[in-house]
Amino acid sequence: MLVLSRRIGEEIVIDEQIRVVVSAVEGDRVRLGICAPATVRVDRQEVHERRSLLAGSQRPSVEEVYSCDDKKDIQ
Repeated sequence: MLVLSRRIGEEIVIDEQIRVVVSAVEGDRVRLGICAPATVRVDRQEVHERRSLLAGSQRPSVEEVYSCDDKKDIQ
């Protein structure tokens, strides 16, 4: 997992197509704005898992795909 530090208004760009901007920080909550092509589904983890269950998907869970054991901190 790549861990990045950002301030309000700063962005992260993924594959030149997806932009994630920090829009607010209130206590322990962070609000993110995400701009992605219509072909890219963006869900919160719990929504993603619910959709997968309803669809009978045999896809691996988010935890299985994105291992948190390999963290890289970039400041």
